Amino acid sequence: MVNCPECVSREIEKKKKLLEAEFNEAEEEGREFRVPAYREMEDEIDFPMKLDSSTKHFICKRCGLYATREQVNDIRI
Repeated sequence: MVNCPECVSREIEKKKKLLEAEFNEAEEEGREFRVPAYREMEDEIDFPMKLDSSTKHFICKRCGLYATREQVNDIRI
């Protein structure tokens, strides 16, 4: 299923801020802390879009994004 690129992007930004704080805390304590790559974070987040079969468009129930598969792929890039 297709994930909403807008919602995923917002969640990754939130997660990055939290991880940044954890990284700074670990650095102060002298611990090692590995920040996951963007793709790893993206794989953990799941915001599936519903397919409107009559128009072949995907709709995000969370943010309202309405786009074809090609448009969703363009947004992701």
